[in-house]
Amino acid sequence: RHRAAIARGYLAQALQRTPQLAEARADYDADCKQLRDLSRLDPSMAAYPHDLAYLLTQRGGFEWDQDRLDDALNHYQEAKFIYESRVDDAAAPDAIHHFARLLVDCPIEKLRDPASAERMLLPLVKQSPDNVSYAITLGSAQYRMSRHEAAERQLRKAIMLHIGAHARSQLWL
Repeated sequence: RHRAAIARGYLAQALQRTPQLAEARADYDADCKQLRDLSRLDPSMAAYPHDLAYLLTQRGGFEWDQDRLDDALNHYQEAKFIYESRVDDAAAPDAIHHFARLLVDCPIEKLRDPASAERMLLPLVKQSPDNVSYAITLGSAQYRMSRHEAAERQLRKAIMLHIGAHARSQLWL
């Protein structure tokens, strides 16, 4: 069931780029329900709530792009709540990174918290110094905090790691 929910989530992401918006919403709703059910059935499985929070973040972006701002806010808030309650030092690095990206990139400013994102990302970048995604998100957090020199250093490092320009790193530069 977990794999089916993840696969349907990818389908919803693909459908949101087509005129089939109702189908995309239905797939997102079904995925979220399935992941909520799985989380209740096996609360010890950390991947379920993390995948749900990630999916809710994607759904928030989908609703934001459709100018359904209240729906976007609700999905982003639920994702943030799940991450806050489940992400700790023992969480999977990708879950920590996804939470940090939400805190940096969320289009709803009141949900952003780049300082918390930076605190989460510094150990990840130290542990995985060659991870381009972590480096870009750290640089993005530093940019959001108006620490432009640190952000530029981090983003240029990300470009060098990627061996050339990466769209997200170039956006912040």
